[in-house]
Amino acid sequence: MALEARASEPRDPTRPPFEQGPGPDSVVAAPQELPLQLNMTKVGFGRSIAIINGVTAKVGDLVNGARVAAIRSGEVVVVVRGRTQILTLQGASIKKPARHPGGAR
Repeated sequence: MALEARASEPRDPTRPPFEQGPGPDSVVAAPQELPLQLNMTKVGFGRSIAIINGVTAKVGDLVNGARVAAIRSGEVVVVVRGRTQILTLQGASIKKPARHPGGAR
């Protein structure tokens, strides 16, 4: 009887045709973690950021299941499932601050 009442109601065109979730025998796949790729680091006074898999992150942030532990010039230390990994920039030159002749300015 409930189906008959629903059939007579106008259908919302923005809703999917079936409004039911996965059945009891359905297997829902866990989201896959992407391999971590370091795209960029920027190390500054008091603020360092990294771009990992296109996501901007700072120390303490979580990116694709990895906690950012440290950001250094050209590398980032992450912890994934309790294991420490070091991500490094691949195939890119790492810019270092210029040294002035005759000492620091």
